[in-house]
Amino acid sequence: TWIGLCFAVSNILMDFGRSGSAPGVPDVPTVLSVVLGKLIVPTSLALESVLDRHRPTAWQLSGVSVLLSGVLLTALLGKQHGDSDSDNSTTTNGHQHSPWYSLKVLCLILSSVPTALGFYI
Repeated sequence: TWIGLCFAVSNILMDFGRSGSAPGVPDVPTVLSVVLGKLIVPTSLALESVLDRHRPTAWQLSGVSVLLSGVLLTALLGKQHGDSDSDNSTTTNGHQHSPWYSLKVLCLILSSVPTALGFYI
């Protein structure tokens, strides 16, 4: 039941973080949401290292590096090709962000912690 609780809390945080200020329009840009969603991998690795008191292997570190490099490259290419949903301004596709924008980004960041804990349990 602890695993279910961890995933439920994570889903609640992600759902709030990905909700929109207008129907069909996410408040947090899609690219940023995807990038923040990938934080589960380094969070899981760090949590495992701290709780099990061992250092990550070179294979684990290289895997995390490859993943995060790919995420960074995707985010940069999305911006380079003029993806209007990937800018970090106060509007997305002409819609003003809600006053909860900062909290939504924080929820997306924090959603990786209960998921990583659920994988660990």
